Amino acid sequence: MNVLFTTAAQMFQNAAGRKLVLAASTALAGVGMTGTAQAHDRDYDRRDRNPFRDIQLNVDLHTGRTEIERRRWCEPVYEDRRTQVWVEPAYRTVCDRVWVEPQYRTVCDRVWREPVTQDVCERVWVPAEYEVREFVRRGRGHREICREQVLVSPAHYEEQHRQVVVTPGRFEEVQRQELVAAGHWDNVERREVLAPGHWETHVERVVVSPGHYDGDTIARFEIGGGHRR
Repeated sequence: MNVLFTTAAQMFQNAAGRKLVLAASTALAGVGMTGTAQAHDRDYDRRDRNPFRDIQLNVDLHTGRTEIERRRWCEPVYEDRRTQVWVEPAYRTVCDRVWVEPQYRTVCDRVWREPVTQDVCERVWVPAEYEVREFVRRGRGHREICREQVLVSPAHYEEQHRQVVVTPGRFEEVQRQELVAAGHWDNVERREVLAPGHWETHVERVVVSPGHYDGDTIARFEIGGGHRR
């Protein structure tokens, strides 16, 4: 590397050398400088085979200022960052077949209840019955109307029946069950937890410092006769 710097310094001692360096610098300024800005995107095998891959020549065509810079590639710096992320619970819908009992309602009706009676039998003495009857009696050439009392029904005992009210007639409130909805099978949906909600740790690789070229100036020259404004 020192031989390269010595050779470059000797070339600046004469005008022909300066012209050669100026021509090379012009070519590098037009082509090479753009190429070095994209050197990291080139194939690394080619860079490894180039012994001057870390050397860059910068020439200011207006002032003639020339710098030889040694460049080195600085790898990017990464950092693993951990964050806590809430994962919502997962559900699924399950359908169950459920028996639904019949539904009733209580209805009150006003009903007439007939009176309750009882047959009562009594043994009663019935006195004799008489009746006055007229009849004609004939005697001695004349007619005579006579009256006499005749027994029609002799005295006797007889049974007499009568109805005795045990419970009088009345209106009564009667309750009954009326069907509102018949029993049936029904499909009932419910939500079932597949996975409960939980916190998860996510690791994300973040670039702390991007890859870049870092250069050190190892030589600086002033080429006489440079173009000035």
